[in-house]
Amino acid sequence: MIFAGRAPSNTSALMKFYSLLLYSLLYSFPFLCHPLPLPSYLHHTINLTHSLLAASNPSLVS
Repeated sequence: MIFAGRAPSNTSALMKFYSLLLYSLLYSFPFLCHPLPLPSYLHHTINLTHSLLAASNPSLVS
């Protein structure tokens, strides 16, 4: 940082806090967004597997 030498300590602490917050948001963003489409995708996969299983071996599916 250019202003690290003459900036007040509270300003640099605030900048550190905001950069840490930004990095944590960037890292947690995919984990926050990923579970949203997952249940529908999982439901679709289970339905597809069940229909394939029923088509290939009807005796397994009650």
